[in-house]
Amino acid sequence: MPEYSYLNLVNNQIVTKFFKMSEMDASKEIIEENGVKYKRVYVNPNMGIDTILDPFSPQDFIRKTNKPGTLGGMSDLSAEMSKRRADKNGGYDEVREKFFMIIKQRMAKNIILENKKRLVKS
Repeated sequence: MPEYSYLNLVNNQIVTKFFKMSEMDASKEIIEENGVKYKRVYVNPNMGIDTILDPFSPQDFIRKTNKPGTLGGMSDLSAEMSKRRADKNGGYDEVREKFFMIIKQRMAKNIILENKKRLVKS
């Protein structure tokens, strides 16, 4: 049975009531029990989907970031997962270090190629 929240109009306390779906209708906006009136309170559900991610899984990262969002959000998620990996490995994030090693190698290759082009031109 679904849970519904009602506000006690006398003392402003919120109480929880359970009704069957078939019992719930527009007339349940205000209910009366023992002479006390209760008004229905509408709240957004607090549901979490995709909240637990394995920081070592590239598939989890892709699944989580393959949704509408911002580049900043993806960057924040990446930083969070890096921190989790570092916490589990004693402060060392292997994925991050591997990424920076690849970038360093690419930059070194580009510098060597640029120097070769300069030497050929002169």
